[in-house]
Amino acid sequence: MFNLAPDEFVIGLGSNSDNAISKFRLAKQCLQSQFHLLACSPIYSSDALLPDNAPENWNRPFLNAALRLRNEDNQAFSTTAQAHSLLLRLKQIEQALGRLPGPRWSPRVIDLDILAWGGPQIQSEELTIPHRELLERPFALLPLEDCIPEPASSTQSLCWRYSSPESVPFRTRRSASTWPEIVAILNITPDSFSSQAENLSGWTPERLEHFVTHHLNCGATVIDIGAESTRPGGVPTAPAEEIRRLEIVLPEISRLKKVHGFKLSLDSRNPRTVEHVLGQYSLDWINDVEGFTNPLMMKLARSSNCDLVIMHSLSIPPTQSKVLPAKPPYDILVPWARERIHACQNLNISRERIILDPGIGFGKTAAQNQALIRGISELQALGCRTLIGHSRKRFLDITQTISAGDRDLESAILSSSLSCSGTDYVRVHNSEFTQRALALGNFL
Repeated sequence: MFNLAPDEFVIGLGSNSDNAISKFRLAKQCLQSQFHLLACSPIYSSDALLPDNAPENWNRPFLNAALRLRNEDNQAFSTTAQAHSLLLRLKQIEQALGRLPGPRWSPRVIDLDILAWGGPQIQSEELTIPHRELLERPFALLPLEDCIPEPASSTQSLCWRYSSPESVPFRTRRSASTWPEIVAILNITPDSFSSQAENLSGWTPERLEHFVTHHLNCGATVIDIGAESTRPGGVPTAPAEEIRRLEIVLPEISRLKKVHGFKLSLDSRNPRTVEHVLGQYSLDWINDVEGFTNPLMMKLARSSNCDLVIMHSLSIPPTQSKVLPAKPPYDILVPWARERIHACQNLNISRERIILDPGIGFGKTAAQNQALIRGISELQALGCRTLIGHSRKRFLDITQTISAGDRDLESAILSSSLSCSGTDYVRVHNSEFTQRALALGNFL
């Protein structure tokens, strides 16, 4: 019925909790760390499936989605025991994310179901594959078909897909919620390539509060602060100067973090700077454009609880004279990523803390940047979260006439294509355009 390889399966996700999209992202992260992620569906919204005489507070809209995954070591599914083992792992993830036992069809913090798999049909009291009543539930069938290259669409599913929500059971429709989280860039540099902050003294508490609240209102969940420009032709910044710049903003940013609860990321490759900030402020991420190749950075990473953004680069600042050789870029980046993951694990830094960044614009040609974005699944298959930092980069200017600060339109258009790519984070200057573009991409 569904075009799945013997080692593949599709998991349906559902939630009608207040933070449903956050639960989806956490569930995806858990599944991605255990299996190979192959595809994500758009996120859908639907009315609740309710029993007769359900309490009024059960009538809460659901978010729904699907993930297509491959079993570890390409092991084919062939037995009922494997199906029940997979179901048990899903139940463990549900429990870890806060699901408690409750009546059937009651509100769900997170619901994970095996919709289909490449093994034989299963019919037991505990489990049925393909999922029971799948063909009557558009909130499950439509995301499932989105994940499969050549779905065996029924006349009914085609009708659902091209009808207005009022004509589809449970008013199923695509949601404005999307998989990637937005990382907002805050450059505290006088020489940023995007001209975000020529006057460092201009970062008053009032301006910082406006910056943070604007980006949070536009969907950002992480604020990434950098005080050294890594633009082409940039001059390295001494750690003392980098720390001085950061101290202009970090007290107020830390206060705002306590108020609003966003994640705070430090964009720095200098161990002295990172050590200073870790000693004074609460950090969630360390973002190193040199990919934690400095042993002192690895030592700091091990002693902290921060997530680590590990970026690939050939030189800092990047130069056109040092780029990847003319071959598929992931032929180089996948072995690099495996080595960095292995180096982290040797220091007891778990895979769950790692975020891989292919380093768009750092030692890559325009064609290689495009190939890296299209093939981000190559990094996702390693079981770590991924981040794309394409915002305002030079390769977006195909006419060679647009300044860096004016490339938000191009950045947003590319963001829309990442909406259902499985990319976990997009690092951008303009959160408003990005949020709108991601939502549009969910509908395309």
